[in-house]
Amino acid sequence: MAARQHETQTINVLERVSTFAPLEVAVLRTGGFPLERDLTAAIFAVLESWLKQLADRFRLQPALWLQGAALHSTRDVNLLVEHAREWMPDLGLGIRPNGEPPRMLNPEDLSQLKWDQMPQPKHETAFHLRSGAQAAEAALPLFGGTGAILYCLLDAPVDVYLGEQRQLWLPNIKDPAFRAHSFYVPFLDRKSLEGQSASVLFEWLGRAVVYLRESPEDDGILIVSSLAGALDQLDLQLNQS
Repeated sequence: MAARQHETQTINVLERVSTFAPLEVAVLRTGGFPLERDLTAAIFAVLESWLKQLADRFRLQPALWLQGAALHSTRDVNLLVEHAREWMPDLGLGIRPNGEPPRMLNPEDLSQLKWDQMPQPKHETAFHLRSGAQAAEAALPLFGGTGAILYCLLDAPVDVYLGEQRQLWLPNIKDPAFRAHSFYVPFLDRKSLEGQSASVLFEWLGRAVVYLRESPEDDGILIVSSLAGALDQLDLQLNQS
């Protein structure tokens, strides 16, 4: 695979992940987040074009979420606030399919901390841009490279997708504090996908025909597609850019 150097960060173009057909999985290695601005521009110019081509060709609906844990810079927070009226961000939860369901911290969690450790939340947040495809397409280049992006191409309206995701994840959430959020979306990474059957992965993906997540766990961008040849097309476009 071709490797590219952008000052201190390197991209290895689409490292494929073994999975079951017809799903295709790859990680675009970036060396972690946040990305340098020139690297962000290079990657997301290609990703935006590729996603738009797929959306237009297969009549798919773009949807975007921002992972709350990555929104820690003043720039990112100000951007979200600045566009709040037009994007209509809504707060919900990210779900780790192989992890512990969201819950509040308990006394046992606190008792296990060392004297210099800060308690870590047992839940992860996300912001859904509810105003639709235009908001998703506008926010992608603005937040790309921050580590916050979760972007899907759906074969049904986003409300249908989120309703089905709620039905899938809510039964596992027992803490009452986390059973009434607006939505629940999966935070997938390479480890969670490896070894899973196609039926399980399709259940997790739901209406997402293409799933793209900036994944700090993988030091890159995780991409899952059920469209035959879509990742080959992306690989070609990345190599030509």
